[in-house]
Amino acid sequence: MRIAIPIMQDNEEAEISPHFGRAPFFAIFDSETKEISFIKNTSEHFGGHGKPAEVIAEQKPDIVFALDMGSKAIAVFESYNIKVKTGECLTLKDVIDSKDMLDELESSCGH
Repeated sequence: MRIAIPIMQDNEEAEISPHFGRAPFFAIFDSETKEISFIKNTSEHFGGHGKPAEVIAEQKPDIVFALDMGSKAIAVFESYNIKVKTGECLTLKDVIDSKDMLDELESSCGH
């Protein structure tokens, strides 16, 4: 299982970004290999191209973790059959440690 996680720094001690689309980095955790890769957010929020959800969908995660997320991003992930989950996690390690106990993110932050 591959999990995409919005983070503030590109390291294993990173804190979760409170705003999915404006996260400076994303971690991709592979639960089978236990490998973590880091991706710089190059979406149009940071002067690049594409929406953050599209950039992450290209990485083919099974799950995207977020503290909150806009309805458009949720719709993009749903169109790719990618589950959006949330939980009481503050760090990348918290998400990895609780990956089997995350809740479905049902509502959006209103944009």
